[in-house]
Amino acid sequence: MDWLRRLPQTLSTRRSPVPVNPDTLDTWIYPPYSGFYDAETGLIWGRGTSDDKASLTGIMLTLETLIGKGWTPKRTVVLAFGFDEESSGIHGAKTLGKALEEIYASAYSSSESKGHIELSQAFNHELEPAPRTPTSGKGSEPWDFLSGTIKATYAAHTDTKYYWNLTRHIFRYNHKNGAYGGEIATGVHTVNENIPLDHYLEMIRFFSTLILNADEAKSFE
Repeated sequence: MDWLRRLPQTLSTRRSPVPVNPDTLDTWIYPPYSGFYDAETGLIWGRGTSDDKASLTGIMLTLETLIGKGWTPKRTVVLAFGFDEESSGIHGAKTLGKALEEIYASAYSSSESKGHIELSQAFNHELEPAPRTPTSGKGSEPWDFLSGTIKATYAAHTDTKYYWNLTRHIFRYNHKNGAYGGEIATGVHTVNENIPLDHYLEMIRFFSTLILNADEAKSFE
């Protein structure tokens, strides 16, 4: 889905959940691929509900709703959905990244779903700015150490690295649980994976706000 206007924003996630071990089928409360909604508990059950189909369906539902209401974006919206993130994205994101580089070069505003959040007056009072670590040149050794560690870690476990050549602005963020508590996601990579409906709806609200704000933003033309 692509409107060629201003610099694009990209929403990236993947379609492939972790496989279900057949030996665990009898331990699932509901069939792992049923997507069952339990109205009594408010939980949606099934593999990928928390990691990471909620993001994918949330993005799609957001755009489907906006388009259905007659919204026309001013900024290109790129949806980059891989299918093998759990194995480092060597076929999905790697191919997508190369294609996007060819089309858009490095003129990107990118948000990877697994957003940028600015917290103003986080503690109800002004905060003094923290010292800023140099990120290049003399004195940047601590930054080089930390950034190298982060890149080495994530390069082994995610397909984010295939988008690094597109832009300096990649945010690996998955919005959930924010307004309803900070419980640990249930059943990720194991059994009985689920997500509360309230968390899923909050995720859709986040993507709606993110897409509309990015579309109107003039700070990164």
